Parts: sequence; C-alpha cells; structure tokens
Amino acid sequence: MVEHLFEGFSSSAETYRKAEEFWESLFQECIYSSTQSNEWQRWWPTTYGDGLTSLEKGDKPIFDAKSDRQKKAITISQIEPESDEVEISAWIRELGYQNVGQYAGVSELVINVAASNEAAQVARKLITKWTIENTDPEEMNQFIKQSIADR
Repeated sequence: MVEHLFEGFSSSAETYRKAEEFWESLFQECIYSSTQSNEWQRWWPTTYGDGLTSLEKGDKPIFDAKSDRQKKAITISQIEPESDEVEISAWIRELGYQNVGQYAGVSELVINVAASNEAAQVARKLITKWTIENTDPEEMNQFIKQSIADR
C-alpha cells in the first residue's frame, strides 16, 4: 500500500501547482550534478494557438523537458490514483511523423504516473538514465522493463 501525493490535483489549482513543482524539482535533482543542466528546456506549449489562452490541465503533461543537442525529450503525465499500489508506466516513442518536422529524430521518454514516493523513486531512476547522453532508446526500453518490474 502506498501513500499517494497530490490527490485531487486535477480539480484543485493549488494542488496541481504543487504537483508541477514536485516534478520540476525531481527532474532538476536528476540532472543537477551533470554538465547538461542548462540544455534541458521546457518544450510543450502552455497556451492555445492564440498565444493568450492557457491550455487546460488535461491538455498538457504536468512536466516536460527536451534536449535539442541529445534529440531527447521527457514528458510526465500525472493521473489520479486508481488503487493502493504503485501506479507507473513508461515507454519510449519517436517524435516527428515519417522523420519530418521540427521533432524529427527526437526520442521521448513518456511517464504516466499516480504520484507517490515509491513511484517518484522509479521515475527518478528513469529520468536519470534517460538524461545520460549515451543512453539510446533500445537500452532505455530494457531499463524501463527492469525498473517497472523491480518496483
């Protein structure tokens, strides 16, 4: 049984903001000691096409980062818990349809998670491994399987 964090985040602006800060802080901890802390930037849009209207919470991940140099991205989507167990899934997907467009060749680590300390430990391992420069998608897929199984 796990103790979930930020329950009700999807209906409370204050709790949602705290969850955003939590994931941002966790990501920064993962890259703090590396030389690449400045190369990972937020990349998901925060507004609709008019540039003024903020995206709804459900239309964007709770955290995102991208390294143009490494051609890697990360998105974390937080879900409300459905059980008393650790709830986390992850995979690698390739961005850029038919290898065309601004995200062509970018590999993305996608994490779906119901926030808990236990799930955050798994996410921390995944983020740390993915942000290592020489970790490729195939290696990361194996690491994901192992990390999720070991939880």
